[in-house]
Amino acid sequence: MKIKYKIVNGYLLPELELQKKTNNHINKYGMILLNYLKENKKIFYTELLMSNELNSYLFSVGKEIEDRVNGLTKLLAEREGVNETIKTTNQLLWVRKMNGCKNRAEEIILNEMVYNL
Repeated sequence: MKIKYKIVNGYLLPELELQKKTNNHINKYGMILLNYLKENKKIFYTELLMSNELNSYLFSVGKEIEDRVNGLTKLLAEREGVNETIKTTNQLLWVRKMNGCKNRAEEIILNEMVYNL
């Protein structure tokens, strides 16, 4: 990473450029990752920020986490027998079981992909 500097009032200041804004919206998991990086991986966060790759990194990792959480949630639901029959007969039970599956999936994937960086 090469940064150009200019002299202003006797000080060397970096010449930083902003990239064009993209329509990549950072999801819930990207925001969790952002907070984790800010608090626990400050050097890595600063490198991403200075190289202007932070948003694309958060978007791509957040999307990957979301896909893996959805896949694991479906797998856990199938293993526990949470299906459309339960959904039509007892909606509250179905919601409770699906929320449990999603919470476990999020915990597993976040521990694997965020908190073990």
